[in-house]
Amino acid sequence: MKVSFIGLGRMGKPMAINLLKSGYDVAAYDVRHEPVRELAKLGARVAQSPKELARSSELIALAVVDDAQVVEVLLGADGVIEGVEPETIIARHSTVLPETVQMLATKFAAKQAHVLDAPISGGEAGARARSLCCMVGGEVQLLERCRDVFAASAAEIFCMGELGSGAATKLIVQVVTSTCWRHTEPRSLRNNAVWTLRRYKKYCRPARRSASSSRTGWIASSSLKIP
Repeated sequence: MKVSFIGLGRMGKPMAINLLKSGYDVAAYDVRHEPVRELAKLGARVAQSPKELARSSELIALAVVDDAQVVEVLLGADGVIEGVEPETIIARHSTVLPETVQMLATKFAAKQAHVLDAPISGGEAGARARSLCCMVGGEVQLLERCRDVFAASAAEIFCMGELGSGAATKLIVQVVTSTCWRHTEPRSLRNNAVWTLRRYKKYCRPARRSASSSRTGWIASSSLKIP
């Protein structure tokens, strides 16, 4: 699979490096030249714009800062949407609002391309250690096409439900982590954050799949007790 990566910051760069180490054919783009040159030395192809990058991609992973940057890179001048091929998957790892994800999916559907909602948690250290948590919203078959690519950096991959549910889950994780910062001693914060990110399997169960839907999600188990 030809994979492209846009956004080579503290999370994106180690994730792109993991893909190269896993043997993927990777193209890279960032507005900064230094991380692009670093990826090129490791074997990545270099694109001069998101539009150029999209022309030769089966999966485009995106790890930029916020909603505004996501929209600019994907829909702006020389953006991904100007060069995207039919059946390409755009996997958005950035933390954005669920409404942004749904809007992007509508735009790319007109190009016969797909958007997958796949925010990540675990920080730069998690990206380097390949121990991230990936919370995915979208069609199950799209996730399965991308699972091995995500697994290059993520130890935990969860299908949260329909498009936008990954973004919603990430926002919840951020609220919980923020609460830990306010109410927990710093040395205990990491343990609380790890609990938040790694205990989905214990406290969630697969949602029932309806006869008319191929989506599978996760819902909270009735056994979850919040003190």
